[in-house]
Amino acid sequence: MSKIAGEHALNEANKFISNDKNLHKMNIPISIVGVGNVGTAAMNTALKLGYKNIILIDKDYEKICKIQKENSNIISAYELNDANLELIARKSIIIVGSVYNRGEKASKMFSNELLELMPSGSILMDVAIDHGGVSS
Repeated sequence: MSKIAGEHALNEANKFISNDKNLHKMNIPISIVGVGNVGTAAMNTALKLGYKNIILIDKDYEKICKIQKENSNIISAYELNDANLELIARKSIIIVGSVYNRGEKASKMFSNELLELMPSGSILMDVAIDHGGVSS
């Protein structure tokens, strides 16, 4: 189910972006916050769709650095912290929020103030919504 959720999140975001003729979708920055099963599926879908500017953020920085090395021209790796969340909020057109800790509610890492920093027309796909969501 997680794989399907990650794929679906990116495919749906891609539909919205495709409607905006001012964006060249392959070069826009997209960020995936949480690179477990959902985030990995979203990343793989983004790669299949031809996106060339993918940012991965996870608390396991070593894990995403390994992924980044395999696609160093396309993927950037950032450690999960407040400064990096603000950075991606300011520049990403698509953000997939897929952070979940088994048995717990999802962390509310995107405050209203952070969401207001996002570029006009950008999208937050909150795949953790069934666990309380990543935004407040």
